[in-house]
Amino acid sequence: MALTTDAYYGHLKACLNPDFIQDRGESGSVTLKEKIDGVPKPLTVTFPFEGQAFSVNLDLKPIKKGDDPRLFRFLDDDAKPWARKCDFVVFHRMSLGIYAYLIEFKSNGIDQTGIKAQLDAGTNWLRSMKRVVEHYFGHSHPLFVQKFVFSSNTNPAAYLDADGKYLRADPAIRFYHYDALNGLALGDLENNMADEI
Repeated sequence: MALTTDAYYGHLKACLNPDFIQDRGESGSVTLKEKIDGVPKPLTVTFPFEGQAFSVNLDLKPIKKGDDPRLFRFLDDDAKPWARKCDFVVFHRMSLGIYAYLIEFKSNGIDQTGIKAQLDAGTNWLRSMKRVVEHYFGHSHPLFVQKFVFSSNTNPAAYLDADGKYLRADPAIRFYHYDALNGLALGDLENNMADEI
């Protein structure tokens, strides 16, 4: 059964495991916070938004050693491609529909192959989650998927297209330097390569 945009968004938020929801968007903004290797303190980015939004941390770190939560309890997370999952999925309900932003945080290094694999794994997770919801609850609605990598690299030209916006390895992945995110709202994130699932 196809639900309205509002109903499906509310259903997603209610049925996803709350342990993975990092920010429920109740303050009118979504804050993404991630510890990056080689960076002394966690990187934090906050996006105000119109509509509704919440974030899921796909790369959730265990509270104690050996207590690593699994995205799908019935799959071995050490097997590919799940071990390469991206950092975040932000679900954003707007009047145009429901967007799912796949986001990977990086420091200075840009490993295009690794980033592509992580964001592709995030897309696979979204497709699987959507099918599980359809089969288990009988509800469906299109999601518009966009991929992003945020980095502190100040000279990324060798990795980007001629316009300096998208990765050469995958023109669906929009690059942003952390400094360029200051003042941006969630709906301001630019990516012309939305994929409908």
